[in-house]
Amino acid sequence: FDYYISALKIFAKQPMLGTGWGDFFHEYMRIKGVPCSEAPHTPHNFVLSFASQAGIAGLAASLWVMAAPVVLCWRRRKIVGLDWFNAVILASWGAWCVHSLVDFNIQVPGTIGIAVVLLLLLNTTRETRGSAIPQSNEDNNGASGDAVESENNDGDDERVRENTRPVVSWAWFVLGSALALTTLFVSYDRGKVETKFTQLMSACGMSVAGSRETKQLSGAELDVLLTDCVKIAPYSPFPWICAGNYAQRMRRWGKSEYFFKEALKRSPDRASIYYHLFMAEAALGKFKAATSSLEKATELFPNAYGPKLEKFRKQ
Repeated sequence: FDYYISALKIFAKQPMLGTGWGDFFHEYMRIKGVPCSEAPHTPHNFVLSFASQAGIAGLAASLWVMAAPVVLCWRRRKIVGLDWFNAVILASWGAWCVHSLVDFNIQVPGTIGIAVVLLLLLNTTRETRGSAIPQSNEDNNGASGDAVESENNDGDDERVRENTRPVVSWAWFVLGSALALTTLFVSYDRGKVETKFTQLMSACGMSVAGSRETKQLSGAELDVLLTDCVKIAPYSPFPWICAGNYAQRMRRWGKSEYFFKEALKRSPDRASIYYHLFMAEAALGKFKAATSSLEKATELFPNAYGPKLEKFRKQ
């Protein structure tokens, strides 16, 4: 629950705008209450993620996204009765929402795609198929001209509403389809990045399965694998971090220092990069620079690196 408590603290501190999207990772490390090195990128909660990083607007938007389908279908039920198809879709939507409150759904394109599909399947219009608009059969024996004209006007208004509903439904369909296609496109693009990164990790003995078997790579081989990753994702610090970790295990301290400095250019607030840079600088005898790097790591993540800084200063 420390994730949730910290997210609430961040929201309470900056309720209007939040800490900024993607910044929970950095803020959490400064205020976390559990003495460990774990550093999550989100609070594993859809609502708290938006509230802590986007403020009141994010909180309202996340609650609306989760509640709107239920409200629309409930209003429809009062008019046309229970729709079992909608009930099944809403049950699935409820399961998705519950899962989003304990995990990071919005970071996985596949789960976003599922959410979009569920919303597209919902029928939120207020009429049933084949429903007809009541027509006036008023005869001339008991109705005045004004009554007939009023009923005709009501019928015209109802026809206007009926004619606009398909337009709105198609607009939502087009929007949802665009989001779904965007999800597929982003997933394909991310797939290429993950493929190259997995190749780099595997070559460095850091496979997804957790193997730490060290493989001997020449400097040229490592540079080729790293370059392939950087071409596809020049913004990402992770290929540089992976290469830096490998260089450290091989005790190539000069290369390691270079790799982690490049990683810092892409992620200047990540405490672990400063710590690994400290290790490289200390091994190279650059003790002043090493102290500065460890102090910065401690500033960003006091629970993890504070004790290490005290120990280093005593040496």
